[in-house]
Amino acid sequence: MNTPNGPVITGVHHVCLTVTDLDASMNWYQQLFGAERWPGRLPHYAREKTGFDHISFEVADRAALEAWMDRLDALNIGHTGIRRRPNGPYSTVVFRDPDNNQLEFAAPAPPDADS
Repeated sequence: MNTPNGPVITGVHHVCLTVTDLDASMNWYQQLFGAERWPGRLPHYAREKTGFDHISFEVADRAALEAWMDRLDALNIGHTGIRRRPNGPYSTVVFRDPDNNQLEFAAPAPPDADS
C-alpha cells in the first residue's frame, strides 16, 4: 500500500478490526493510507465482536520508518518514534487508531543498528 508520493508498506494481506464507529474508522484509515474504499461490506461470519492485540505493517528499512513518522506527524497522529528491543531483529514505530487499537510499522534492523 502506498500513499501518493509517500512511504510504502511491503506486507500485510488482510485485517479485520473491531471498531465503535465503522464510518469514522474507515475515514481515518482512508486518510492515513491515502486509500480508496472498496464498495460494500464483507461478512465476518459472526466474528464481528472479536478483537485483536495489534497489527504490524512491514516496511523496507529505517528510511521507510522515518517517512511514515513524517506522514503520522503531518496528520497529527501521535506515535512512539523509532524503537527497538536490545539486539532485536526489527525496529518499530507504534501508533493508535481512533478506537485505541495499536498499530505499528516494522522494519528489519541490521545487527549493529542502535534503534
